[in-house]
Amino acid sequence: MGGTVIEPDDESGQGTLGLIVEALEDNRMVFAVTNYHVVFDSPLLERPAEVGQPTPSHSCTACCRGVIGKFFGGYHTSVAEPPPGPKQLDYALIDLAPILDHEHRRRTLE
Repeated sequence: MGGTVIEPDDESGQGTLGLIVEALEDNRMVFAVTNYHVVFDSPLLERPAEVGQPTPSHSCTACCRGVIGKFFGGYHTSVAEPPPGPKQLDYALIDLAPILDHEHRRRTLE
C-alpha cells in the first residue's frame, strides 16, 4: 500500500519504485528497480528515457520535476508459461549515477 511514485519523461505511465540496489562488482553502480511496464508499455517503445517523480502537472504542490535517473535496461514477458516453463518477468533498472554524482559534487562543494 503506497510507495514512491515514479514515471518516465514522456508521462506515459506511473508506478512505484520497488527498491534500490548496488552492483556487486562496482558499488558506484546504483540502480532503482521498478517494473518494465511502469517505464514502457511495450518493448517496441523502448528508448533512452529519464525517470523520476511525477511532473508538476501531476503534483498537488506544483513543485519542480524530480528526475532520479535514466533507464538502464529491463525485460518484460507478456505471458507466463505453465510449469516447467519460465515465469513472467517484468523489471526495469534505472541508473541512479547521474543524480548520485551530482549530489556527491554538491556535498563536496559545501
